[in-house]
Amino acid sequence: MTIFFNSLKGTVSIPYSRVIEISQHGNTITISYDGKEYGWLDDEKFVPKVNSEDVKFDTEELANMQMRSFYKACENNKGAFFFG
Repeated sequence: MTIFFNSLKGTVSIPYSRVIEISQHGNTITISYDGKEYGWLDDEKFVPKVNSEDVKFDTEELANMQMRSFYKACENNKGAFFFG
């Protein structure tokens, strides 16, 4: 599955295999993913950076509906899903 969402940079597409977490807090859905970038954690550890993007909805209920639609798409093995 490919995940799509709008950000300040435009529409972003992420293969589901790079998604680390999708969570909802109120009217905001946060998508955390492996951005294919690396950075220094400390002087010895060079680790992958995790990018997080927030998708905001007008109400918490709209965000809930979007998450329910996402879970249904996962159950039905859909090839793509758009958050927004």
